[in-house]
Amino acid sequence: MCVFVYSGVVFRGTLATMKEQIAKEEEVLSNSKKLVEEFNDMIAAIEERRKVAEYRIVGSKNSKLIWKEGHKSAVAALKKFEKELKEYDKDIKMHQDKVDATNKKIVKLKSKQSAMETDIQKFKEDAVAYKKLAHQKVKAHPWISDDMSHFGKKNTEYDFTG
Repeated sequence: MCVFVYSGVVFRGTLATMKEQIAKEEEVLSNSKKLVEEFNDMIAAIEERRKVAEYRIVGSKNSKLIWKEGHKSAVAALKKFEKELKEYDKDIKMHQDKVDATNKKIVKLKSKQSAMETDIQKFKEDAVAYKKLAHQKVKAHPWISDDMSHFGKKNTEYDFTG
């Protein structure tokens, strides 16, 4: 069981659960990237509408009355579009911040995963080495085989409980 704290979030579990968490974070990242793309498409549409509004302003100079009304309408539309654009920018920034935070989490979790995999490999190697050492000790000292049945038993000279 491993415990990993990042940005106030506690990740607990085994290597497998941490891998699942990484997969979930990557899915959140993918969804956020899709939202960013959608917002970029919306921004492009707003920009196109702004250009149309500007064109209307320029194209209506022939008639002062039409121009004034068109100008007022275009200015109002432009302000509305700019307001929408600012809101989309805020949303994009919020989602980009989430993407960045998720990327950082993924990097940290992958680093933690790699460290845990290295530790697991070392533990396996140590277990093999200790097993081999124990076998060598049993071969080198015949009394160990004879007395092994008493190891860890109470009221014997091999009572290791303290």
